[in-house]
Amino acid sequence: MDANLSNGTNDFNSSGAPLSSPSFTWTGGSSTGLPNQNDDYTVTDAVVTSMKYDLLDGTYDLILKADGTFTLTQDSEEVGSGTYAVAAVPEPSSLALIIGVLSISGVLYRRRRS
Repeated sequence: MDANLSNGTNDFNSSGAPLSSPSFTWTGGSSTGLPNQNDDYTVTDAVVTSMKYDLLDGTYDLILKADGTFTLTQDSEEVGSGTYAVAAVPEPSSLALIIGVLSISGVLYRRRRS
């Protein structure tokens, strides 16, 4: 699928329905059902560079930047910041495990026939 991203700030969804069901949990609270119509993302040179989530009915904004940093603001004033990491999905290792088990099963079956 070929898509052109326009530079600037863009809404995730205009209908208001969540696009998926991720959640954020922190000391003292959590938010689920993000992103929604109040959330947006920023595009620079056709690349998504940050995502902003409204938390607790817009009281806080969580801004996740593509460089691995985040900022938490309350009423446009920074109240926290730091770094985050996204873990890789382990599908390739699962596939390797299945292939390994099938290989060992084939060897055992062959030894049993001999």
